[in-house]
Amino acid sequence: VGPRHSGPRAAIDGLRKGEGVRFHRPTTDMGACCSGGPAGPADAPQQALEVHRVEAVQPGDKATILSVCDVAARSFAGSKESEGAPEFHWLLTGPGSSNAAAVAERGDPERELRVRACMSFCVHAALLVRKRGLVLCARSDNDQSKVLGCAVLMLYPKGYSKSANGFCFPMRAGMAAGADKWTKGQNEFMNSKRMRALDKVMSKLHHAHGAGPHIYTWVVAVAPEAQGQGVAGRLLRAANAVADAHGLASYLECTGPRNQAVYGKLGYTLAGCADVAVPGDDGVLKEICAMVRQPHKGFCTT
Repeated sequence: VGPRHSGPRAAIDGLRKGEGVRFHRPTTDMGACCSGGPAGPADAPQQALEVHRVEAVQPGDKATILSVCDVAARSFAGSKESEGAPEFHWLLTGPGSSNAAAVAERGDPERELRVRACMSFCVHAALLVRKRGLVLCARSDNDQSKVLGCAVLMLYPKGYSKSANGFCFPMRAGMAAGADKWTKGQNEFMNSKRMRALDKVMSKLHHAHGAGPHIYTWVVAVAPEAQGQGVAGRLLRAANAVADAHGLASYLECTGPRNQAVYGKLGYTLAGCADVAVPGDDGVLKEICAMVRQPHKGFCTT
């Protein structure tokens, strides 16, 4: 499930006025500021990444970063052949959405464009927090230039806390994601009432079930044409290995019994669920679920 923020114009205006900028979800999740820190990405066990045919994306690898954002957007938006993420369909089809007929149609370019803003923010945010963030990607065995899937991880060695925020980080993440050039539709999507409601529920779940030291598996995405081929398993096993190497629990949110079953096979257990509703809006998103995995000792490939 993706993040929520207040939009690029608010970031630019806030900077001009010398004000803090509130990016709702990413602000509560990130702990880096303009003061920097050790160069990223976060440490990952190279042996485990190689076993699962996964690599850590480097901040300067622009081509791979663009490919990862593209894959994530297509995965969550869905296509003619792929359902996409239920929570994103709910977000995209809220009342008052402009170009409503287009964004309700899986495979429509406008739908993917709006989701791309959200996914790009996630990816750039993880890269900007240096040693506390990690973007993993899985490539095609037959064509190493083709990215099939990605995972975005955030490390919380001291637990999830709003007090870890930096003053200028949210603005930097937004600008890195191209927020100053987002379209009207992208801004509308990122600032919708449904997005705000989802953000609120996710924050409550995270506080309730991710208070201790952990790694937040923020995004797991697989290109529609590569789904059902074990790519998600490669990414999740690599993410588990990263958590085990750091001695940290893993936390994520998901929707639907199918996703719960997938994560359950990889060691996650259900911690709690909540529905998402907006006053005056008949559409209710059922059961955003929090799941937790405890770390294993030693090298683990499952």
